[in-house]
Amino acid sequence: MQQRAAFAAGTKWFGRIDAVFMNAGIAEYGDQFFEDEFDADGHLKGLDRSCSDITVKLAIYHLRKYSNDGQV
Repeated sequence: MQQRAAFAAGTKWFGRIDAVFMNAGIAEYGDQFFEDEFDADGHLKGLDRSCSDITVKLAIYHLRKYSNDGQV
């Protein structure tokens, strides 16, 4: 998993993770941002958020790990 490796490399290099910016390196699966897909009722389908969901989980883990009180 590349994201896990990126967090590990950042922690190794800097000693800890203090901030995570979710807009950096946003991955697009196919044309999900530029092509509209609709459900059976004609409503816009939601985006695949798996990349950002994984990043959020990793960010919370690392921010909590190195915070003073365990709070994010």
